[in-house]
Amino acid sequence: MTHPTEYRGWNVHYDNPPIPLRSMDWSATSPDYDVDCDSESCWVCAGQQVHAATYDELVNEIDAAIEEGAPTPTKDSRE
Repeated sequence: MTHPTEYRGWNVHYDNPPIPLRSMDWSATSPDYDVDCDSESCWVCAGQQVHAATYDELVNEIDAAIEEGAPTPTKDSRE
């Protein structure tokens, strides 16, 4: 079964690794997703990522993230 690689502007990825945890087989990143790194760590500075066990669940997660307009985490908010 082939699924789109994009939904509502989000990049969709399928990775079925050989582990028993299936809840993260599907992932999506928002169009504005960005990570920044320094010499000690990396952090999300823009955008969002969502994960799900199935494509249909992923679509629901993307829709919810868009509707919520959740603020994105920053380095300062992690401290």
